[in-house]
Parts: sequence; structure tokens; C-alpha cells
Amino acid sequence: MVIKILEESSLKSCIIFGAGSAIAKNFMQNYQDHLEIHAFARKIDKTFNNVKSYATNYEDLDQFSELINKVEYIIFCIGVTNASDQTIKDVNIGIFDKIFAKITNKKKVVFISSAAILFNKGAYVESKLHGEQYLEKSLHDYISLRPSVMHGPFDKNNIINMQNFIKKMPFIPVIAPNYVIQPVYMPDIASVIYKAIENDKFTNKNYTISGPNQIKLYKVFKLLKHKLKSTKLLIPIPLKPVQIVVKILSYVLPKDKIMAHQILNMKIHSPFDSSELKNDYDYQPQSFEETLFNY
Repeated sequence: MVIKILEESSLKSCIIFGAGSAIAKNFMQNYQDHLEIHAFARKIDKTFNNVKSYATNYEDLDQFSELINKVEYIIFCIGVTNASDQTIKDVNIGIFDKIFAKITNKKKVVFISSAAILFNKGAYVESKLHGEQYLEKSLHDYISLRPSVMHGPFDKNNIINMQNFIKKMPFIPVIAPNYVIQPVYMPDIASVIYKAIENDKFTNKNYTISGPNQIKLYKVFKLLKHKLKSTKLLIPIPLKPVQIVVKILSYVLPKDKIMAHQILNMKIHSPFDSSELKNDYDYQPQSFEETLFNY
């Protein structure tokens, strides 16, 4: 099957690779009426009426080559996190390389990276650095967005995992209660992606994109407890003993099953700075407290 060349349209066209991700779904939900969106994922999603969806295993990209080389804007959202190191490399790096090997002309690319690049190591960070370093040397114009912990509609990880944890437990153990996160609301990320495309502004920069302020995990769980109307007791648990146990278990159990990457990489860091994104794209992030109850 060969995909037909784009029909005449007054809308700008973009391709999203990794359209099954939560950030991609937020973008499609909010901007499907403003852009002609071609969504590539493992399965066709019929949720968004004005989005053209394609199922792919990324081994069959030849059939889409005409479309890929016709569309000017590419949004790359693929990024496995909670998996073995080899799976992370195979997916995050392997699929990235396959896609960009099929591109024969200059594109304008939004690459979804990670703020973990700033203070962590490991397979996931390496996979995101791989994408950024490729784009820096390529002929393409791009922006790389490095989100902190993401939350919002369509989320099945992060905050949703915390909510499910609260529902299952007879009490609420809070590992590393003083550890801080700086959650970013996914519709805010989607708005930056849209501004880049709508204004045709690709600065060839890497941007940290985060919420406006840090928040301790203890307060996060307290807010989630309030959201769920839970009366369960919060029990703070220091981080160091948990990391020691997880490190020992990681030698005998699959790392993805015990969330070893996330727990071992928990470190206190200075607040993320999104001021450059504010200057270039008028980024106005909303706080965790004001957006948590939106979904």
C-alpha cells in the first residue's frame, strides 16, 4: 500500500511519531482542528475525528515514504522509560534511526526529550541524547523539549501510578517525602509545540520545559489524597534505605518490575529553569496545584 500524497489543504501538516503517548494525545486533542495531523502508532486510534491515523511497527516505513517526505513538520514523541536497558535502546534509538533514515529532505522537527538529561545517566538518558545529537548535526531545523515529570489528561504513568498506589494500599507510604519534583502540565507542552509550528519558529535549541515551581513528594501525595477523597494515613519513608534494597534486588529481578531506574536516579536538584522557553515561545506554565483537578 502506498499512502496518497497530501490533498490540498489550507492547514499546515505534521506527522507525529509515537502518537499513542500521552503528550501526543494532548496535542491532537487540542489542535486537531488547527493542523492536518498524521498520527503514527502501533495501533490506530479513532479517538480524534480530525486526525489521520496509521498503524505501524516501524519496520514498514517504506509504504509511508511519500507522505513522510511530503510533510514539513515532524513531532517525535517515542520514548520508553520503564523497561530493560536493551528495550529502551531498541525502541528509543532504533526507531528514531529508522525514521530519520527514511527522510530525504529538510524537516522542521519537535523532539520530545527529557529533563533527566540534566542530572541523570543510564539507557533512557543516552537514548534522548542520541536524538538531540543527531538533530544538532543534521540538516533539519528543530527544537528539543526536555520535560520534567509530566502530568495531565491521558496520563497512564507518573501521577496516575501514584493515584493507583493510594487506592491499593491500606495506608500511604511516601518514599523520599522531601524529594522534590517540578511537574509540567502536558497541555502546556502541547501549546509550545503548536506555537513552534504555527509561527514556523525552530531555533535549533534544547529547552527545559517544567512547571513553575518545585513541590515535595509528601505534598504531592497529600494533594492526591485530597483529590481521591481518601482518609488513609500518610507514612514518610526515607529514600536511602529504599535505594539500597532496590539496588540489591536489581541484581536478581528485572529492573522494570521494581522501577529501579526511577528509584535509583532520585536525586535532589536545583529548580528547573524554563526562562529561555518563555523568552522564545512565551511559555506560561500552570502550577501542579491548579491543574491536578482538571483530569
